[in-house]
Amino acid sequence: RTRVYDNAAEFASDIPTYAHPLRRAGYQTALSGKMHFVGPDQLALPLTFEGTRAAGTSLGSGVVLVYSESADLGDALVRIAEFFRHESCGQCVPCRVGTAKAAELMAREAWDTGLLKELAQTMQDASICGLGQAAPNPLLSVLKFFPHELQTSFDTENTETQSAQRKT
Repeated sequence: RTRVYDNAAEFASDIPTYAHPLRRAGYQTALSGKMHFVGPDQLALPLTFEGTRAAGTSLGSGVVLVYSESADLGDALVRIAEFFRHESCGQCVPCRVGTAKAAELMAREAWDTGLLKELAQTMQDASICGLGQAAPNPLLSVLKFFPHELQTSFDTENTETQSAQRKT
């Protein structure tokens, strides 16, 4: 059935418990159409142009992905970086090289978040199209709202454990 939802929390609560682990595990964040993760306190934000703008994000394409509390946001970022690497048309250097470099840096055992932030700023400032400008948004929003996710998943002390988890 088709239904229009007012916010991500309403959407998540409408998923039958048996149909999706999201309802059993709870949820921690949603990724908006402009590729911004929202903080846990923003899950009930209205899915309107005004509501998302007030939260510092945008409806973008209108897609909303809701992530359960058990989701590994670091792993989600790796997959999103690979998506942007694949989708870049290659016309401008900041997007072509930036998406490839971001995916490469995120594939490493330990992330250099300082270098990733610099790369993100360059891509946002210098890319010609919206894809290159939006590609850093998921990383920057996770660093803003869930920095502990990257500290625990990608610090240098846990690299062997993380590597073994990603291979399974």
